[in-house]
Amino acid sequence: MGYKNKPKIEPQVIPGSEHDASVWGELRHLFSGTTSIVGEGYAAGLTRNLDRAYGFGEDLHGSADSMQNFPLDDRAGILRLGDCDYGPNAVTQGATDGLNRYIAHVGEGVSAEALNEFRCLSSRTFDTTARADGSGVSVDIVAPNLVMVQANSLTKEDFDLVASRGAMVVWSPRSNIALYGSTLNVTYLLEIGINVALGTDWLPTGSATMSREAHCGAAAMKLQHNTTIEAKLLWQMMTINAARATGFENQIGSLEVDKLADLAVWSGGDDDDDEELDVYSQAIFSPTESLELVMRGGQIMLASSTLDPILPADECERVFFGAAEKFVCVKRELNTSFAAFQSALQEKYPIVLPPVIIPGVPLNEPSCEPVLG
Repeated sequence: MGYKNKPKIEPQVIPGSEHDASVWGELRHLFSGTTSIVGEGYAAGLTRNLDRAYGFGEDLHGSADSMQNFPLDDRAGILRLGDCDYGPNAVTQGATDGLNRYIAHVGEGVSAEALNEFRCLSSRTFDTTARADGSGVSVDIVAPNLVMVQANSLTKEDFDLVASRGAMVVWSPRSNIALYGSTLNVTYLLEIGINVALGTDWLPTGSATMSREAHCGAAAMKLQHNTTIEAKLLWQMMTINAARATGFENQIGSLEVDKLADLAVWSGGDDDDDEELDVYSQAIFSPTESLELVMRGGQIMLASSTLDPILPADECERVFFGAAEKFVCVKRELNTSFAAFQSALQEKYPIVLPPVIIPGVPLNEPSCEPVLG
């Protein structure tokens, strides 16, 4: 059992090696239009891994992000209230200075204990009593290079501080709701100038793709906060806001001159359908089958059958996304055929979201229905 007799959630084990698991995860994102991730794993040549300098690709330059799921060294489930007596290896004052980005899970939950995490990371005076080994004191690391993942326990006053310091937030609504029953009202964060990026969190409680996370974000804002979040804003959270959150907005995150050619193209809808005229909705909410092209640094990774004549036959394989014919061009990166890799995992772990009971919705997807009242 987990905390307070809640079910303990464990990640499923991917057949094969840890590397196979990383490859599977990166392909799942790549084949849904995502070209850069911060995921702690690494598979050469697929998505860009912004927390691994050797995972950037030859054309991206800069310093890797630092990712920390447990900045207070509380992986064992340590909960505190009123002090900072977490693990002995919690982040120390000054340790994050000079980092490109320090991306950390902070204030995850809706309890006072969850908020206590932020108190211990945002004030040097909250707990000044050190333990014998020198640990257990609060620090203040709220700065422009801090990116907080979750942060759903913070108050408006806390977010005012975050905004004044230029720190940022990664919003993962599905994981928030699946674990705690509610999620942030991100409109307030955006109104006060906080850069908010959308993120999928981990698969056991989060979304399989960015599209599924965007579906959840739009639904949750309507259901819990009675607010409509526009598709264009969601798109910005998935692209340029995410690039800012990782510190690479000058090279990726938008289609601009001198930026890298990381792009995804979706097929258009019926011109007579007003909803389809919204290109942001089309890109975010369309099924995987409508993805026409994915490029990373100008290299074709995925293409529709209409591009067959220009694709290198020795590098690209014909596959089907549902009923849609595509070409997958990752032989060199996988050091094997995509078909061979897929066959080892497909029975239990489909790389492309299958058309199941509801098209494009994974079986057993974590809930995105807030607990109201």
